[in-house]
Amino acid sequence: MATTSSSKLRPKLVKDRFEYTILRKNLNDIRWKCSVITCVGKISTNLIKPYTIFTKFVSHQHDPKQLDKITFYAVNNAKTEMKQCAINNKESTNQILLSITHGCSKVCSNLGNPDALCRTIRRA
Repeated sequence: MATTSSSKLRPKLVKDRFEYTILRKNLNDIRWKCSVITCVGKISTNLIKPYTIFTKFVSHQHDPKQLDKITFYAVNNAKTEMKQCAINNKESTNQILLSITHGCSKVCSNLGNPDALCRTIRRA
């Protein structure tokens, strides 16, 4: 289990190669939903009992992502870094994309379509 951030810089939970985003949060627990829009997978994190992490689980309608852990976290970190650069710097989208992808090979092939990445950077 690990936490990263989504493309909108919101918390994202990764457990067993499934990604979850926050559905709702209250005083007792956090309800997480699967990042795949068509999936109904959900999980709950208990905030009162620190040793009971997951209390409820709804199964997924798809297979988990096939990336290994190192590549998976590297892709998420690269996308988060792109968003942070877009917020903090005045560089163009192509400059940000080139600075992040310069010198990487395996991660760059898993980042996705460059046009979609540029659109994500512009929306920051």
